[in-house]
Order: sequence, then structure tokens, then C-alpha cells
Amino acid sequence: DRVRIETPAGVLEKRIEGSVGIQYVVDTTGFADTSSIVVLSRTHEEFAKSVRTTLPLMRFRPAIMNGNKVRQLVQQMFAFRIDTMVYAQQPKDPKKAQKP
Repeated sequence: DRVRIETPAGVLEKRIEGSVGIQYVVDTTGFADTSSIVVLSRTHEEFAKSVRTTLPLMRFRPAIMNGNKVRQLVQQMFAFRIDTMVYAQQPKDPKKAQKP
């Protein structure tokens, strides 16, 4: 299963794109150790919040050393890009999109 990191509504409405560089430890069960999360870079604080919220829901393949699962330090970049085709199909006023 894939986990999707949502672009925060405030920056999406303003059509802001950006990225987050993050460091964390993947534990032996394949989950990110939330106490190890460090934001290394960000273009907007809302993107960093979105990654921090979603990272604990992600599942990873634990590292293997000498046949044993081990904790591994990971550095990863997350890019937030607006798909202009999808964006163009969204109603500009959600109230008008609702049918009575």
C-alpha cells in the first residue's frame, strides 16, 4: 500500500510548490522512529508539518546486516509539486460544486 503525503490546503490554494529534506531512523519493524525525525531543509513550514504527520504511517523495508534486521539512518527528500491537469479540474469554489 502506498501512503500519499497531501499538499497542505493553504499552500495548494496559493499554488506554492516546494520540498522537505528529512532525516529519520527506520527501525527493525519497518517504521520510522518518530523521536528521530529531524527536518534538514524545507521551503515552507506547512510542507514539513505534512511530512512529519504522514511519516509514521509509512512502511519501510528494514535494513539487514549479517542476516539480522537493524535500525538504519535515512535521509530523504520529499517534493511537493502541483499537477496542473488535476488542479485545473478542481472547482474553484467548493460550495458551487455541491449539488442540492
